[in-house]
Amino acid sequence: MLTLTDAEIVEVGARLGLDLSGDKIREILRCGESRDVQACPGSGKTSVLATKLVLLAERWSSQDNGICVLSHTNVARDEIERRLRSSKHGTKLLRPPHFIGTIQAFVDRFLAMPYVRSAQLRFEAIDEERHANIARAIFRNQRYNGVRAWLSRKNNLEVKVEDFAGQVEFMGSLERIRHVSIPLPKPESDTYKSLIEIKRTVAERGIYRYHDMFALAHCFIDENEWVVKALHKRFPIVFVDEVQDTSRLQFALLNKVFDPAAIVVQRFGDSDQAIYGSAEREDSDGHGDEFPRGEPLTLDSSRRFGPFIASQVSALSFSSQQILGKSDGSSVKRNTVFLFKPETIANVLPAFARLVLEEFTGEVVSANAVGRRRKPGGGEAVPISIGDYWHGYDGSASVHHPFTGLFSDQVAKALSTLLSGESFADASRHLWSRINDWARKLGADKATDVARIVRSDAVTRSVIGGAFYELLSKGEFPGDVVWRDAIRKIERTINDLIGAPVETTAPTFAGYPETLPIVAPRGAQVYEYSADERIVRIDMDTIHGVKSQTHAATILLETKIRAFDLKYLIPFLSGSQSVGQERPNDSVAAIVRCGFVAISRPQSLLCLAMNEEHIKKKDRKKMQERGWDVVDLV
Repeated sequence: MLTLTDAEIVEVGARLGLDLSGDKIREILRCGESRDVQACPGSGKTSVLATKLVLLAERWSSQDNGICVLSHTNVARDEIERRLRSSKHGTKLLRPPHFIGTIQAFVDRFLAMPYVRSAQLRFEAIDEERHANIARAIFRNQRYNGVRAWLSRKNNLEVKVEDFAGQVEFMGSLERIRHVSIPLPKPESDTYKSLIEIKRTVAERGIYRYHDMFALAHCFIDENEWVVKALHKRFPIVFVDEVQDTSRLQFALLNKVFDPAAIVVQRFGDSDQAIYGSAEREDSDGHGDEFPRGEPLTLDSSRRFGPFIASQVSALSFSSQQILGKSDGSSVKRNTVFLFKPETIANVLPAFARLVLEEFTGEVVSANAVGRRRKPGGGEAVPISIGDYWHGYDGSASVHHPFTGLFSDQVAKALSTLLSGESFADASRHLWSRINDWARKLGADKATDVARIVRSDAVTRSVIGGAFYELLSKGEFPGDVVWRDAIRKIERTINDLIGAPVETTAPTFAGYPETLPIVAPRGAQVYEYSADERIVRIDMDTIHGVKSQTHAATILLETKIRAFDLKYLIPFLSGSQSVGQERPNDSVAAIVRCGFVAISRPQSLLCLAMNEEHIKKKDRKKMQERGWDVVDLV
């Protein structure tokens, strides 16, 4: 694909401000065939991918076909786009015929929505909450008493009866359905027929779930044999980022669309960070997929942490990768295992904070505490959740805002996020998420991603971003004058983009609310410790919540989901057991993968906290021999 000399690679690295030294990086940049790339935490995977895209953009001349870059989340997509904007050639990839976006956005744009139009299906919105509300109302009808009776016998108590019908989705076609957590009876049963009747009734109103789009996509491909060939011609090169987070549902469709034998498909990810578990849970068409396939290219050098943390992370690797820690900071830190009794668990965070103050300089120092379980549980066992370590911790994700479908809801959510200490960028995401809905109410085509168009243009992004700032800057719900002025700016900008009359409005969507919504910060999630006029701020979150983050110092807190997680991790970290040789069962494998993600976050200080009863004497000794400090909290 790319004929590159070492000098050319050095030059582009200097131009982009990146270190592209190393044979493995250069092998990936030059690779022109379908291959997977297994990349360890902190390896610079996104930088390598962005560099490769810039190099391709500099050589790309076709106006008819392009490069397709798929990511798992909008955050990953935004990071790739940010890097491409730093290059004048890279910006070419932000426009057609190229595509950079999430898998969901690709499916919606190129497969599901074209099928909606060709099949003349009614379409109003992809809206999980509206779908749930409509299905819930239909399910109350007495004709579905038989389904409720079946559910009462079947239910594992994880699903509320009133929510059940709203959690049904199409699977592979409009003739088959699945429930997200409860196996359904056979298609010929009355229960199945009743559920598909409810599902079709909701669809007839034009309301779909996000996963329904994959079923529509399968229909488009199955009913039109030219679709795959057309996509191969349009996108002869495809990159998939963070592929370990891709579900079976997504894999099944991507494999159906992109044949690695016919076009170039390169997938980047880390199989050891596959912590979402969707591939195991989903019952979808196809047989799922594995990552990596065949003989992958590898990035096994981490610039995030040094040799000590690298060795601990390697001990939890299912891929048996021996990660090389290239940072030199971690060897001077006292990586510590804090052992507590149930009555001394409250001493964990203060002890960690004191250690952080000793190991780092600065008047205010940030650190992180993570665990698998956020919500408290029953029973007397300790520890169950993150909150057991600090009773001031509130594990609620956010203030509850009743869903009305109005833009004012999003403003309230954004303000609550801002008051919780998060950034304006994080808060404004709540507002950006409704731009497409707003544009459709102003007359935009349902298949047009207006939000993406707005954000890709500096002028329109500045106007709407400025309006968002007006709505949020006071830290309280704005008055009606400020509201009307900001809404007018947003609507005029959207109208100009979609060709609607400049004064077109959507008062039922963006009108000033009759009753002001609740605006309040999230529950406490930051523990503060002060000593000698210095402060440590410890952000507390789940492991899933910090995935992709980099910390200065991290403490992994033992919690319990079916089992005490550190009780199972310690034998691997001490060397008593080997992940590769033991091949643990699914529940332990989930613990190990979460542990891998957690302990690969810090740059220089890694700590663990666990009940002293959950570590064996031999493992305690081995941990000390491997360089850990072990501290008993009294």
